Amino acid sequence: MRAIACASALLLGVAVAVAPLAADGLYLKLDGPRTGIPSDQPVRLRLRAVATRSFDLGVRPEFLVDDGERERPVAESEVKALDPEPLSVTPDRPVSREWELTLSRPGRYKVRARYRLTGRVVDSNRVSVEVTAPRSAGQ
Repeated sequence: MRAIACASALLLGVAVAVAPLAADGLYLKLDGPRTGIPSDQPVRLRLRAVATRSFDLGVRPEFLVDDGERERPVAESEVKALDPEPLSVTPDRPVSREWELTLSRPGRYKVRARYRLTGRVVDSNRVSVEVTAPRSAGQ
């Protein structure tokens, strides 16, 4: 009887340890142009989401920009959704949405998207973007 109780406790411990892994299942992939974006033009980004279970993600993820000195969240005024529909992803229906991001200073940046879900945070990959000075009218 004691062996059964110990085995049950062990199985319960394994199940609890595996439960957070089962709660995962959302994967984000961010794509965008890599170089030559003039600073007076927005950077167009596409976020793809696939999942092993259903997620309602809302309209907009948080975008984070790293300029080489620090990473900062992008202000809402610097992001425009090209398709403002809420993002719902299911195992049989991956989704993608596009955003335009304003990076007004020339430089090299790393951009990623983030969703804050109940009890965890899901980040996309980082996309490197090079923003150049705007072209003058004579060029």
